[in-house]
Amino acid sequence: MIRQLPLATKPNRQLSYIPEFIIQNITDYLTFLGRFNVQLFESLSSVNEYVTLVLVFMGDANRLRNPHLRAALAEAFEAILPNKQHGGGRTLNSSFAEAIFMHHPLIEHLPRVLLDVFVSIELTGQAVAFEQKFNYRRPMYEILDYLWKFDKHREQVKKLTAYAEEHIDDAEAPLVLRFINLLMNDANFLLDEALS
Repeated sequence: MIRQLPLATKPNRQLSYIPEFIIQNITDYLTFLGRFNVQLFESLSSVNEYVTLVLVFMGDANRLRNPHLRAALAEAFEAILPNKQHGGGRTLNSSFAEAIFMHHPLIEHLPRVLLDVFVSIELTGQAVAFEQKFNYRRPMYEILDYLWKFDKHREQVKKLTAYAEEHIDDAEAPLVLRFINLLMNDANFLLDEALS
């Protein structure tokens, strides 16, 4: 069982031989369940392992290099959110979701992992369509909004912010500053588009 993130060890070389479509298939299936078959999703015994998989791979570009797949993991994580209208009109049980968001052993790393993926989408080095970046980031907004209602997660964001304040003059900008910069750029772009 993984107890701490980021993982201290470098990824095993054999991990690079596993096709990414395996993670993509797991992600697609669980996203589908979360949206269209909530009862089956809630009855899965391996939800904790799935959350661990998402946190480990979404939060570490050395373990999963594909930024599009890392963003898809965030979308799959969004399917766990409660009180979200899913296909068929049912919503996910809020006590089920809160148990995951409060008691999973690695869940305290979720805010950092989300911000890291949010920033890395911008830095893919590829010509990702601007609209595609918004599609990737939309589930992250939903998750961050949901996380904000928990003191545990708010404290993690405050720690990241305090770290950013201490290291504001570093050569490489801290994660929170890069996140805020991209968030403001997106907001300015959307406002400009709306006004024109």
